[in-house]
Amino acid sequence: MVLFVVPHPTGIAGSTAIAEYLKKHYQHIGGFLYKNSFGEISEVRREGHTKASRQIGKLLRSLKRYTTIGNLPYSLKKYAVSFQWYQRKQQKQTFLELEKRYRKVQGLLEKYHVRLIAFYGTRGISNVPVIKAGIEKSIPMVVLPLAEHATVETLLPPRRVNPLYWVELFPELAQEFRNFMVYDPQTNRHVFFYPAFAIQALKEFGLIPPKPWIQGSGFSQIKVMVGGQEEYNRLLKEGLETDNLVITGRPEHDKLFHLFQQKSELKSSIYQRYGFKMDSPLIVVALPQLWEHGVLDWGAHKEHIQELMQVLRSLEVNILISLHPKMDAKNYTFIEDSYQAVIAQERLFDILPAADVFVSSYSSTVQWAMLCEVPTIVEDFVGLRYSVFERYPGVKIVRNSQEFAQALRKVLQDAEHRRKLIADMRRFKSQIAPFDGKALHRIAESIVVEVERNRRRNENAQTF
Repeated sequence: MVLFVVPHPTGIAGSTAIAEYLKKHYQHIGGFLYKNSFGEISEVRREGHTKASRQIGKLLRSLKRYTTIGNLPYSLKKYAVSFQWYQRKQQKQTFLELEKRYRKVQGLLEKYHVRLIAFYGTRGISNVPVIKAGIEKSIPMVVLPLAEHATVETLLPPRRVNPLYWVELFPELAQEFRNFMVYDPQTNRHVFFYPAFAIQALKEFGLIPPKPWIQGSGFSQIKVMVGGQEEYNRLLKEGLETDNLVITGRPEHDKLFHLFQQKSELKSSIYQRYGFKMDSPLIVVALPQLWEHGVLDWGAHKEHIQELMQVLRSLEVNILISLHPKMDAKNYTFIEDSYQAVIAQERLFDILPAADVFVSSYSSTVQWAMLCEVPTIVEDFVGLRYSVFERYPGVKIVRNSQEFAQALRKVLQDAEHRRKLIADMRRFKSQIAPFDGKALHRIAESIVVEVERNRRRNENAQTF
């Protein structure tokens, strides 16, 4: 039995494809168990954005001389007391949830004779009890290549705006958990990976991830599968060992590969399905999730999307919008109503190979576009400035609507420029992934290798 720990819809499709492949080609592995209903432990619950939390953050951003809660003026102590009370309450509740999840996982591993645990990712606090149970039972664990593993800089934005992560407020934790904190150059402060109450709860729980900022969390027992050589090299630099990394490609790469081979047929099908103008190019837009990720409030997020759409509407193009599974389509009907765009019914990987241009925010889907040789524009109007995307050839990063309009017109109207972008992508894409339609096979084989290695290890242990 393989236990898939999949917390949200973005991982379900990929893990299902892996399970189906294993079931078809490696029946001796056994059945498959999906568990995404543990009652996830949220690192920062909605009630965490309390008046006290917001007020402390606002004060510390504006009054630099008050570097800790203890140094706040007397008139503001009431906020400090409320903030500290919230911390203690959340620490206790988080510890109890960790213990509850741990006991539940222990029962699952025993009941179903689990032979391998496959994670979407390990860095969320709700995975720590699963890891603890897996280590205790010597069950092999892997991180599936269901999305590009986030870099440290892409993990910073929600932490830089929430004081629950700010190291300066919790100097006693900073001394003990230095590996939990990194420096954020944009705010000139250090931030923890977990909120302070979660760190204290993990200490009480008895398992502290050695390297919480990187995939695999620093546990030597966890093998991390990656899309390609470029990601492999990056994770090595971040601190993973070669023995804990394997290049496989991603499940969706196989679908992209086959559709890429039939690009003309796919494009004709999409134009017919949505009634697009045959003489106009197709722009596929993966809408940014700035509100869903807590980077912007809804009002600012909507204005941001409207700014993007106004530029797109000014061009003679067909606009096909792709929503991330986290995004509620009801919130985005204004796009179809106001901007002559269509929200796609299919998943992004089902339509992307047909695009003439792909527009995205910072996302691993940029790599999909590179594999399919689709010129890509990454919009960064909010100034996140993730450096990892700057080295991708064929990808243009724009910082405002004027740059966005110019980049779109150039790639659509300058044929030589477009040919160069595609040629650059073609040369680089072997670094992104082994794009050959065999990713599922490599993923399945890696899982089988881990299961068989552990079986032999157990057999040898029993002979002594």
